[in-house]
Parts: sequence; structure tokens; C-alpha cells
Amino acid sequence: MSPSNMKICREYLTDTIRHVNPRLIFVCGNLAMKMLIKKSGISSKRGRCFMYEGIPVVPLFHPQTVINEPRHKFLFDTDIKNSIDKYILNKEVSHSFDYKVIMSYEDLNEFCSELIDTSETIACDIETTGLDFLRDKMMTIAFSLKDKGWVLPIDHKEVEWEDSMKESILRAVSEILSNKRNKKVFHNAKFDLKFLKQYGIKVENVWDTKLMHHLIDENTPKSLMELVKIYFPKELESF
Repeated sequence: MSPSNMKICREYLTDTIRHVNPRLIFVCGNLAMKMLIKKSGISSKRGRCFMYEGIPVVPLFHPQTVINEPRHKFLFDTDIKNSIDKYILNKEVSHSFDYKVIMSYEDLNEFCSELIDTSETIACDIETTGLDFLRDKMMTIAFSLKDKGWVLPIDHKEVEWEDSMKESILRAVSEILSNKRNKKVFHNAKFDLKFLKQYGIKVENVWDTKLMHHLIDENTPKSLMELVKIYFPKELESF
């Protein structure tokens, strides 16, 4: 569609929306999204909320795309359900979450008192300087337990540890992750485990959200961002 034709169509579209005054608008496909909110990239923007004259607008995959690619059906259905629940039925699940960056022995001791002996499920994630576990380093390790979170700098460029402090952190992390009494949840765990092994850290009772979601629906994308869009759409809007 040429820019001039798009401008003409946009005027009719605007008049129609003002006349109907909908509570929620779905734009199906990249062209419809460009037409209404002047944005492109349906794959990265589907399921998110944008505003048009005070009305929430949620981009969806085009229905023909869903027919051609069955793996999109789960996302298509979920985006519609999440949007109707929030903007039409006013169903919202609130989440409260806080985190602390470990920067001292006192912080580390408090962290250990919470996690070392717990039987509760722990979520864990690492950030690295690259993808090669033989050459790259772990910058941080993050843990979450229910509504609490901790971030531990390891080989971070902005944090210079004394050898003894770094050793204490790694020893605490190793003790927490080798605890056999609870589950450790990762996303795409094989990546994290390679780096952790390079640091001499063994992990017991690993659960992988990427694999678990494959068991729910093998056709849907399994990236962490896609799962956030599906299960935590409200949190995504704050980024």
C-alpha cells in the first residue's frame, strides 16, 4: 500500500473508530498495525498493548498466518484471551516482586540464611559476556524465591571483588544449587549449566521452563520473551 493510499484509509479508519468507540482494538497483522499505530514488527509487538486515542490496541498475528503456521495458534488465542480478560472483564493478577544486589559480606550472609537450607523451589538465571562457556565469563547470577530476588555479581566489569569475597560468593552459590531438597528452575538450562560447571558449580534437581512448555504445546515459540507475553503480559508493559 502506498503512503498516499494509507493516509486516505487511515482517515476512514479514524472516523470509524470514533463512531464505534470500542473498548478494545485488535490489529491483525503488520499492515493493520502500521495503519493504526504507525509501528512495524508484528512478531516482537504482538500481545503488547499500545494506546490509540485512549483506547487499548493489541497487535495479533494475521489469521491467515495462523492458518499457514499452526505454531502461531496458541499465541493468537492467548493474546486475545489476555487482552479480553484485562480490558473487557477487568481481570488482573497483581504481582509484587523486589530484588537486592549482593555487595557485602553482610548481604551475602542474609542471602545465605534465606536460601541455603530452603526446600522451596528456586528460580535461577545467569548473565554472561558471551555465548562461549569456554571463553566467556558469568557477569551475574540471579535467584528468586517467591516474591524475593537477589543478584550476585561474579565477573562483572563494574564490580571488583577481592579474591576471598568472590570465593565466598561462589561457595554460597554452589551450596545453594547443590541442595537436593528443592527444585532449581532455569530457562534453557543447558546454557546456564555449562557456565556454572566451568565455575565448579554442580546443580541438583534442574527444571527447565523451555522444556516444560514444549510439553504443553510443541508448536509455540519457547523463548523467555514469548513466555512472558503469555503468562505475565502485565509485567511486560512496564519495560
